[in-house]
Amino acid sequence: MEVTVFENKSGSLSRRSFLKSGIAAALAAGATSVFAPREALAVVPTNASASTGTGAGAEFPGLDDDPYFAVPEPITDIAETQDVDVLVIGAGAGGVPCACSAAQHGAKVAVLQKSPRVYSHGIIFAGFNAPSIVEEQGRAYTEDELRAKKAEFLDLNGYGTDPALLNRFFDECGEAIDWQIQTGNELELPHAFFGPDPDKVAWPMQSSALNQAFADHFAETYGVSFLYSTPAMQLVTDEAGRVTGAIGQRNDGSFVQINATKGVVIATGGYGGNEELVKRWLPSAQSFTNGCYPPDNTGDGALMAIWAGADIAPLRSKKIDIRFFGDSPLRTDIEKQPFLLVNDKGHRVMKEDADEMKSNGALTKEPSESGTYYNIFDANYGAWLTSIGQERAILTDEDIADYQNKMNPCLYVADSLEELAEAIGVDVAELTATVERNNELYAQGYDADYYKETANLYPIDTAPFYAMVRQYTIGGTLGALKVNADCQVIGRADGEPIEGLYCVGNDMGGLQTGQDYVWHDHGMTLGSATTFGYMVGRNLATA
Repeated sequence: MEVTVFENKSGSLSRRSFLKSGIAAALAAGATSVFAPREALAVVPTNASASTGTGAGAEFPGLDDDPYFAVPEPITDIAETQDVDVLVIGAGAGGVPCACSAAQHGAKVAVLQKSPRVYSHGIIFAGFNAPSIVEEQGRAYTEDELRAKKAEFLDLNGYGTDPALLNRFFDECGEAIDWQIQTGNELELPHAFFGPDPDKVAWPMQSSALNQAFADHFAETYGVSFLYSTPAMQLVTDEAGRVTGAIGQRNDGSFVQINATKGVVIATGGYGGNEELVKRWLPSAQSFTNGCYPPDNTGDGALMAIWAGADIAPLRSKKIDIRFFGDSPLRTDIEKQPFLLVNDKGHRVMKEDADEMKSNGALTKEPSESGTYYNIFDANYGAWLTSIGQERAILTDEDIADYQNKMNPCLYVADSLEELAEAIGVDVAELTATVERNNELYAQGYDADYYKETANLYPIDTAPFYAMVRQYTIGGTLGALKVNADCQVIGRADGEPIEGLYCVGNDMGGLQTGQDYVWHDHGMTLGSATTFGYMVGRNLATA
């Protein structure tokens, strides 16, 4: 039987050492057919035509016409072969539950993981009406409440969400999250998950620590094979196009082929570290720095699937994090107030009291090159905060000194707007004009520019003047591969599922489609990653 292998071109140049003149002879003799890299870099998958992009908003051809997605050449130098039931590519918030669930339901499982450990970030999960949450909170969501949650989720995502995926999440999350809670209890891991009573919610442990503990436990108890520091380089398909496994590369440069009889699951966590994919798929994210996804989130899984014929989702999203610089606190009461917000040109950019998830589109309309924005206020800000019931946000003298004296200051204070503009490096005339316009809007009692609530307008005219740094970064990229409600990857040639290939987590398209991801009590994206990972693992093992 002929086998075709599609490679992840993210290796170092030394990884090409296996390409010898014997490849052609081996193929002619009927050996495994594989594809090797045209060009390789240490982190970002690329090829000889990777420079086709021209920057934000560039027009790119489709998947079949863009040279960047050209199917690479084959690898044939396989040093080791393993046979399993289920292969998971990526050990994160989706991949670990998938592997553990499959093993617990009786499958032999292997995991290829690019990094030397489990990696995921975040602390929010969701399991609507999971028995453990119902018991903890004392009641379940009613059917009307669940319907309202679904409607809200669709609204927040601009109605781009696939309803079949959303319904499947709600149908499956109770079992999946209850499994996670019960397993965590057995491992004596702290947890708390969102339920119908927000006053009873506490934060669970960090996702990375929780999933590492799960991985260690299931490796020891159920024999799950975690191949760390072994990135997947290629998918393997049979002559009918079914995905039958993948090839990984060990630290010593040797290649291991893992054959999976029941399915291969992509859970590689997004593509934020791949500049070329961001240009093509999410150009609005280019002006923001990396918030917390690992730099080696380079879209490996999506690329391998595309080389195997996969289609991509039509809508993709990003997670925007708001934080201070470097050693400063991530969030504070003062930082979240609806002050006048300007970019690095001194221009106002949005309705400052808008919902965070809905307003992030404004940040990409006239973005700061560094992702840095500034809240502007004056000496009277305390009285204004008190008038809107936010007196808890007023800074003490100690706070002001602390924020100013950090290695990367997050607060600037000046005796004039001109001095303030110079201190933060924005154009003096532009900032002055922006503040003058703000004062005009306050005087007329109506925000004709962005429609901020009248109570949230206030004049900025009394020294000293303040600029508080707001740093917007990308915490993750969401949505790449098109999937159905079973998380099967859809092929672009015929719109049918690619047999043997599945996708969960941030690589999975069709769920998150807004300007920012929906995170509140839906527990996204970790809730959906856990849920679909658990579901796919269970279903593959029991098929």
